[in-house]
Amino acid sequence: MGYGTDNYQLLITKLDEFIRKYYKNQLIRGVLYTIATVVAFYLCITLLEYFGRFNTTVRTVMFYSFVLLALGVLSRYIIYPLAKLFHIGKVITHEQAAEIIGKHFSNVSDKLFNTLQLQKQNEGQNSALINASINQKIVELKPVPFSSAIDLNKNKKYLKYAIPPVLAVVVLLFAAPSLLRESTQRLLKHNTYFAEPAPFKFIVENKSLRTVQNEDYVLNVAVEGKDIPENIYININGNNFRLEKDNNVKFNYTFKNVQGSTDFVLQGNGYSSQEYLLEAIPNPSIMNFTLHLQYPAYLNRKPEVLQNTGDIIIPLGTKVTWKYETRNTEKLTMMFSDETIAAEQAGDEQFNYSRTFKTNNNYAVTSSNAQINNKDTMSYSINVVADGYPQITVDEQKDSMATKQVYFRGNINDDYGFSRLAFCYRYLKSGNDTVQHGEKVNYENLAIQRGISQEQFYHYVNLDNLKIQPGDELEYYFEVWDNDGVQGPKSARSQAHVFKAPSLTELEKEKEKSNADMKDEMSETMKQAKKIQKETSEILKKLTEKKKLEYDDKKTMEDLLKQQKDLQNKVENMKQQQEQNMKKTIGVQKRG
Repeated sequence: MGYGTDNYQLLITKLDEFIRKYYKNQLIRGVLYTIATVVAFYLCITLLEYFGRFNTTVRTVMFYSFVLLALGVLSRYIIYPLAKLFHIGKVITHEQAAEIIGKHFSNVSDKLFNTLQLQKQNEGQNSALINASINQKIVELKPVPFSSAIDLNKNKKYLKYAIPPVLAVVVLLFAAPSLLRESTQRLLKHNTYFAEPAPFKFIVENKSLRTVQNEDYVLNVAVEGKDIPENIYININGNNFRLEKDNNVKFNYTFKNVQGSTDFVLQGNGYSSQEYLLEAIPNPSIMNFTLHLQYPAYLNRKPEVLQNTGDIIIPLGTKVTWKYETRNTEKLTMMFSDETIAAEQAGDEQFNYSRTFKTNNNYAVTSSNAQINNKDTMSYSINVVADGYPQITVDEQKDSMATKQVYFRGNINDDYGFSRLAFCYRYLKSGNDTVQHGEKVNYENLAIQRGISQEQFYHYVNLDNLKIQPGDELEYYFEVWDNDGVQGPKSARSQAHVFKAPSLTELEKEKEKSNADMKDEMSETMKQAKKIQKETSEILKKLTEKKKLEYDDKKTMEDLLKQQKDLQNKVENMKQQQEQNMKKTIGVQKRG
């Protein structure tokens, strides 16, 4: 029993080996078939295309025909037997294999087929008689080499189909490579238009067929070859335009204000070039901008908006905000004298930047995108006007009778107004060693209108109210401050004056001199009084002797009366001067 089973299993193994060799033989034959068919068809269509130069429709049909043929042959002759070799899908049965083997070994055909049939009948019965018959037939079949029924070497006869087309391709690759290369390229790019070779060649001399949008672009073309055309044309959207001729072989054409990418073809003597593309690069540009000026609060000026104005003159401390509207711009750069910054993107194609200025500055603005960097730089200047110093002028007038009473009239002016005006004084020197004034400056604030740029003021000072001692030296002046809210108030002073109070010794000398002058003046007055009295007596004596007054007599009397009146006034003034001297003496004695 066991011996019979082993013999049958050996038979099946030999049949499986035959089946594998069967499909291997088909695979080898299929490879040769495929090479012969595909390469031959490739040669046919490439040669046809090379000499026929078909249009895109025919080339498309030829290309897909080749693809379909190649896929069909490959599937039938390579993929199919390869799958069967690895038992993918349904393979031939043992009975079919036996039939094939029987065609090669006719003496074993019936025995092999009967053995397989008896084995199927014996399945489930396990008949001893059938087993004996199967074993007997298997013993007779053992010496037969089933796999030899297939001779792989016989496939060599198919090389005659594969070698010629392959050899033809190799020869053409060395002898005429352009034949295969050009036609293959046209078949692969079957949807692309290929111009018929001309007896001359168009050469586009531009390094790059790219230009900035909205700008002009000059296309430079050279022509090389035997039969150079007299004129060259450019075809744009179906319209022909003649190129400008620089010389016999060089031409140019200007694309005006390029708005977008443009396809074009060069033509001459009935021949056309390949299709070119002039690419328009989006042009980053500034369409509009505004400057918002916010002035320092102390100026009391309303904010202003300037339209498309880059050069400005502004007060110190002004905050400037730029607002730009752009096109095709991804980045806006502002380059100042001291720094370079990227403006903040505030929206689609909108950029903002703010800065407060305290010094003059220059700046440039440039827009850019991924294709173009730093396009159309615009330069501007910012002039900052600092808050100027205030100005002050003062006129001084002293009372002729009272030298310590001083009157002032002054003018102050500033570009933006004032914050303070003061009368200032300090003691430079003291005539009394027991009194220490120090270096302190005393301020007496005066009323002013702060919001105006110019004002006239008046002031009165009685130096006696400043507690001046004999021998003191007092410096005094006026000082005004502006209302600079950025750098702080700045001040200006009027011319300083010094009042020197006479010392006790000087006052005493002045008193003695005044008394001496008064005595002399009194003596002179007495003499003049006696003279007037004498003349009056004489004129009265003459008048008593006359019955009627004449004009000269009246005139003489009027002159005497006037002299008498002047003398009385002089005496009165001397009396007042004496009283003032007495008051000065008493005042000095009290302070002393």
